[in-house]
Amino acid sequence: IKWRGRVNASQIEPLQFSQNISQVFLGINMKCASCHDSFIDDWKLTDAYGLAAITSDKPLEMHRCDVPTGKTATSKFVFPELGEIDQAAPRNERLEQLAGLMTSKSNGRFARTIVNRIWQRMVGRGLVHPVDVMANEAWSEPMLDYLAMDLIENGYDLKRTMKLIATSQIYNSKSVSTDANESVSDFVFQGVEPKRLTAEQLVDAIWSLTESAPAKVDAEVFLKRKPASAQWIWSDANAAQSPAGEVVTFRYQFEMNEKAKFAGAVVTCDNSFQVFLNGKNIGKGDNWTKPKFFDLINRIQTGTNELLVIATNEGDSPNPAALFFQAKIGFGDGAQPVLIQSDKSWECIKQPVKANEISEDLKWNPAVELESAKSIYASVIPKIESLAAQLYSGETVNTRASLVKSNDLMRSLGRPNREQVVTTRPAELSTLQALDLSNGATLTGWLNRGAKHWIARKAKNNWADQELVVRLFRAALSRRPTTEEAELLKPNEADGRSEVEQVEDLLWVVLMLPEFQFVK
Repeated sequence: IKWRGRVNASQIEPLQFSQNISQVFLGINMKCASCHDSFIDDWKLTDAYGLAAITSDKPLEMHRCDVPTGKTATSKFVFPELGEIDQAAPRNERLEQLAGLMTSKSNGRFARTIVNRIWQRMVGRGLVHPVDVMANEAWSEPMLDYLAMDLIENGYDLKRTMKLIATSQIYNSKSVSTDANESVSDFVFQGVEPKRLTAEQLVDAIWSLTESAPAKVDAEVFLKRKPASAQWIWSDANAAQSPAGEVVTFRYQFEMNEKAKFAGAVVTCDNSFQVFLNGKNIGKGDNWTKPKFFDLINRIQTGTNELLVIATNEGDSPNPAALFFQAKIGFGDGAQPVLIQSDKSWECIKQPVKANEISEDLKWNPAVELESAKSIYASVIPKIESLAAQLYSGETVNTRASLVKSNDLMRSLGRPNREQVVTTRPAELSTLQALDLSNGATLTGWLNRGAKHWIARKAKNNWADQELVVRLFRAALSRRPTTEEAELLKPNEADGRSEVEQVEDLLWVVLMLPEFQFVK
């Protein structure tokens, strides 16, 4: 973090680097040693400054308790027996040398720290506890060494380590609650501990149940998605030498059983095209290097839909021609979207055809997929993928709490500020969390939207009050309510409150259940 104004010498950017990478990757506390020789372990001021000097782009003067010492830091790794950092090398090379030493097969501390963090996240407590104090003794040194060596020998494949733990008898055993404050020396492993959902996980779960997620994320994230199986197509395999002025009309028909909430298409054609949907002009393009995005939502209809694309190969002599079309039609509520992609299932005819000119006399032929076009038009693929990302916008099902700005509820539930390096979250419920979960404005707003959503579903499907409770329990807890729960929680007209208020309370009761908030 680049702080404004003057800061303590131990908080300049190079020393933040030293503190952060040693904590995250090695389980070492360099915060004390950034100011003076540590009082709690053996790390020295020179150790903290040695790491800091690796990333510093200028000579780094050492300070002790914010007082200049007159000495200049020398780049060095915290475990010099593993290798040295060339002080004279440019900054980028020093960082590469550090990365090499950090991930060296001889650096057992790095691998042990990483697998210990994964074990703690999945099992509830680290093999070494706390996870940021890797100098402590593990309750099972053989287990820690086994997982660390497996990680190293398999190219630091984190997913493999997670799978190894998740498929173990330990992970699949019954969860057991233990004393979180139990000392390291007294700890005896009895089983996997129940884990509270993190702030972001709990908010994701609430959004899923109440249909109250934001329409889009705040983070500038590009989720690279392949253009599915859409193909470059033309009327014949000789498209690389298509006659100048050749016009080909492509046709595709599809059925829609329900009303769409989102529909968009990405189209390009060498050289030009015009798109019609159900007889209505959607748009056109005349530069194959600039794919176009079209909103189709106002042209999609329930029942049969007909798509026509009139493609023209321009120029003065034979030259390549091809059409690329990809569309997505979404319905929300987690329903599977419909994908429409140009391929050999499309029909084509070598003449311009308008919707009102289609007759039974026209002889349509299957389109031809052009495998060679993938290399001819390779330069435009990134532009297609960039536009195709819009096909996945406008839906709330993919919105994640970790990709939106933190709010008061997420902060009280333990989501840290960005300037803090936090490797674990508090496990115990705080008074602030209890207050925000009881009557906080943020949760209240989500409950209100959720209640209206469930009441609308109840009316649409003609559910009885008791069926609403059953459906909600299944969605939230993956089980039916007990007879007592169903009777106690069903909305009651004689209650005196509105139906929205009653369903809000029903949602709140379910959300507050330990069964909803804990992973066991």
